[in-house]
Amino acid sequence: MNGAGDRVPASGAEGRQLLHLFRATPCVLAAWQYGSSLRDDYSPGHSDIDILLAVQDTTPTPVLLTCAEAMRTRLPEVEVTILKHCEIKEGLHPGWSRHFFINVARSGIHLYGPDLLAHLPHPSLAEARARLTQLCQRARLVVINSTKTHERAFWLNKYQQWVPLCLMELLDLNGMPEDRLRVAHQTFSTRFPQLGASIEYPYPDFAELHEYLEDLLVWLDDRHSLFERALKDKTEAAW
Repeated sequence: MNGAGDRVPASGAEGRQLLHLFRATPCVLAAWQYGSSLRDDYSPGHSDIDILLAVQDTTPTPVLLTCAEAMRTRLPEVEVTILKHCEIKEGLHPGWSRHFFINVARSGIHLYGPDLLAHLPHPSLAEARARLTQLCQRARLVVINSTKTHERAFWLNKYQQWVPLCLMELLDLNGMPEDRLRVAHQTFSTRFPQLGASIEYPYPDFAELHEYLEDLLVWLDDRHSLFERALKDKTEAAW
């Protein structure tokens, strides 16, 4: 496979099997495919096929496990994110960014059920800053305490996804959407070269990443008006 087109589950036998599974599983409300499997940077054998499922709020954990296993039986490369309907309505995602839903709605494929992402509000700059602050606080806690040195590799692995999600959110707020997580840092660095040159992605060291996040928060506060103007322009364009 050279392109992403033949990895779209909705277009082949795998897609029909998944749709049959969704219809046979009452707790599943809706489903989307997103990520690299829809783009030219999909790498067979290395890339996952990302699927987001929305399920009923009362769905018990054993049912979620059974559903995920049934999906892997039909599509071994699947990486499934299962969120309850109430979590989606509140904009809550394990990557700490409401922008995840905006990204899926804009660049993903709606596979099944009602489009629950269609009218979710965009994150505000205040929300984006709060998430960055929380990431920075956690990094600071790990870096300054020698008793947590053994945690650095764990958190660095997590931050390889969480930080780019936050940068994607900032880029969107600035009127320059970037839907590719693996290149979000480079896109941000190109857009704002005065900040991004201090570290490259994938992030090599957790202490260096912590310093980057500290600098990013100071930088963001100094350029608050820059984002306010972009948001104003976006609102006026929508009207």
